[in-house]
Amino acid sequence: SYRVSTVTEDQVLQVVGAYLEVLRRTETVGLATENLAQHERIYDLIRKRTESGVGRRADLEQADARLALARSSLRQERGFWDDAQTVFFRLTRRAPQSLQMPYPPMEGFPGTPAAAIDAALERNPGIKAAQSDLAAALAQREGARAGFWPRVDLELQSTHDRNAVIGKSYDSTALVRLRYNLF
Repeated sequence: SYRVSTVTEDQVLQVVGAYLEVLRRTETVGLATENLAQHERIYDLIRKRTESGVGRRADLEQADARLALARSSLRQERGFWDDAQTVFFRLTRRAPQSLQMPYPPMEGFPGTPAAAIDAALERNPGIKAAQSDLAAALAQREGARAGFWPRVDLELQSTHDRNAVIGKSYDSTALVRLRYNLF
C-alpha cells in the first residue's frame, strides 16, 4: 500500500509540475511577444532615423539582428509552450484551458524546518515503504543466519521391556545435545 501511495503521489506531482509549466510557458510566451513588439518599435525608429540620414547604417543592422533574435526567441518559447501543453495533455487527457496560478494555503504548514522534516519522515509513504523493505530484509537475513546458530536439543527416552530370560527392565535416558554448524 505504501508503494501504491508513492506512485500516486509521484503522478500527482507530475501533473502539478505540468500544470505549473504550462502557466510558466504561457507567461514567457507573453513576455517574448512583448519583447518582439518593443524590438519592432525600436527597429522602426532606427530605420526612420537611418532613412532620414541622421542614423548610422550599423545601428540599423544591429537593430535588425536583435529583431531577428527576438523573433527566434518567440518561436522557441512557443515551441516550449506547445511541449508543456503536450505533457499536460499526456498526463491528464485534457487540454489545458483557463489555468490559474494556484495560491498555497498558509495554514497547516509546520512552523519550523525541523517540524517539517519530522512530518515528512512520519507521513511519507515512500519512506514507510523503504522502512518496511528494510524490516523484511533484516528478518530474511536473520532467518538465513538461523541455520548457523548453535542448536540445543533435550532428548528424553524411556524403555519398558519384559524379557523372558532376564525379566523386567526399565531403561530411561536423558540427553542434552548441542549442534553447531561450523561450515
